[in-house]
Order: sequence, then structure tokens, then C-alpha cells
Amino acid sequence: MPLTFFSLRSALSVNTTLSGPLLSRFDIVLVLLDKKNPEWDAVVSNHILAEKGEENCRRDYSEDLGSVWSLPMLRRYIHYVKQRFKPVLTKDSERIISSYYQLQRRSATHNAARTTVRMLESLIRLAQAHARLMFRNVVTQLDAIAAILCIESSMTTSAIVDSVGNALHSNFTEFPDQEYAKQGKIILEKLGAISD
Repeated sequence: MPLTFFSLRSALSVNTTLSGPLLSRFDIVLVLLDKKNPEWDAVVSNHILAEKGEENCRRDYSEDLGSVWSLPMLRRYIHYVKQRFKPVLTKDSERIISSYYQLQRRSATHNAARTTVRMLESLIRLAQAHARLMFRNVVTQLDAIAAILCIESSMTTSAIVDSVGNALHSNFTEFPDQEYAKQGKIILEKLGAISD
């Protein structure tokens, strides 16, 4: 299903005027709230002002773009992995996805309309999509965790990673592998899925 963006101040079903069954058909619904946050506002304004001040330096930056994939190349890559890879779940990824789904079902007071079998199907699709993106034919533990992070970012109340904070108020980390590992550890601990 499509990725949809909404700006909300109360319940998702109220603001979108979508019924629970229809809302459950979306894999991800990102909630965009413009809350007052002085620290984040300072980060955003400093970034915008710095970008405007660096317009003269853009010639140097454009030379670095040669090492980044062009949009046509990215499209070809996505088309290729969609056609070539049909990832299957491993026992570890099944266990993580199942544990998360069961946790959501137990705590479905705020997101009851979203916590259906369709959520389980969404988790599987998102984990498979991540595996494809990573050029794999199997869904690993990392793919399951990435799917959970996507779902958690799309919920108004998080069942598991509230301690991570608002994904929309975060920067790209310098060390993404370490950040993945940290968030993965948080998820696995909350699910009780760490095997020593």
C-alpha cells in the first residue's frame, strides 16, 4: 500500500476521516506534528541559514556528487532488486516479527485500528523490502528490526522505542551501522528476543 503523510493534532482516524478497517490497509502512515520544540527549531533554523550562506561553496559540493548514485541509477537498482530478489523469512526474523506483533496486540489500546493481521502482513512486506534493498534473498534479524522501526515511526504512540525519540526530529548519524545496532538492541531487549 502507499506511503501516506498526514499532519495531525488528535486521533489518526478522526483527522483522516478513514475508518479503522480502511486505515489498516496502509503499511505506513507517517504522522507529521509541528510541535513547539525550541531545541529542534534552533537546529532547523541554523541548518537553513547555513545552507543559504554556503550557496557560493556549492560548486565544490557538486563535484562530490559524482560518487553518489544518480536518480536514474537508483531507479535501475530498485527495479533490479524488485525483480531479482524474493526474500524468505529466517526463523530469527519470524520470531522477532511475531513477538512484535503479539506485543502490539497486547497493548492495542491506542492503535487498535492498526493492530490487525494486516499489520503482521505489513511487517513481513517491509522486512522483505529491506532485504531486497540490501541485496539479499533472506530476511535477516536486521531486516525485521528495520521493519519494526518503520512501523514504530508511523505510530502516534510507540509500543517499544519511545526512548529513541521522534524520528522526524533526528539527524542522520555519522555511524549508521552503530545506530542500527543500538536501536536493534533496544528492540530485542524489549521483545525479550536476545539469545545469550
